[in-house]
Amino acid sequence: MDEQDIAAAKDLIKNHGGKTVFFARFIFGLRTIAGPLAGSLEMEWRRFLKFNFLGAACWVGVMVTVGFAFSNEFNTLLGYIEKASWAIAAGMILMGYLIWRRQKHKYTADHRKAA
Repeated sequence: MDEQDIAAAKDLIKNHGGKTVFFARFIFGLRTIAGPLAGSLEMEWRRFLKFNFLGAACWVGVMVTVGFAFSNEFNTLLGYIEKASWAIAAGMILMGYLIWRRQKHKYTADHRKAA
């Protein structure tokens, strides 16, 4: 990654970091890396704390509500949730790869024009 890529990632965190941290709480695996990623991309810590807390509180609320509503079938429901989390995480990884590939292609094309 060069400085342009890092600057673009920092801009994304600045513009969409709160939503990303919030929704990462709902995706297995992503909730673990959201904090270090936000920190390394210099997300303001108070903003991170606010969205991480709100995401965690909502996640707990959703899980308690779903658990209560489906208490007889909770283990089956957890299996579906885990599968959905993996699918969402895989989709996000794929989307990240496609964005990276597009940016790489654009970067290469820009450098060819400059040469």
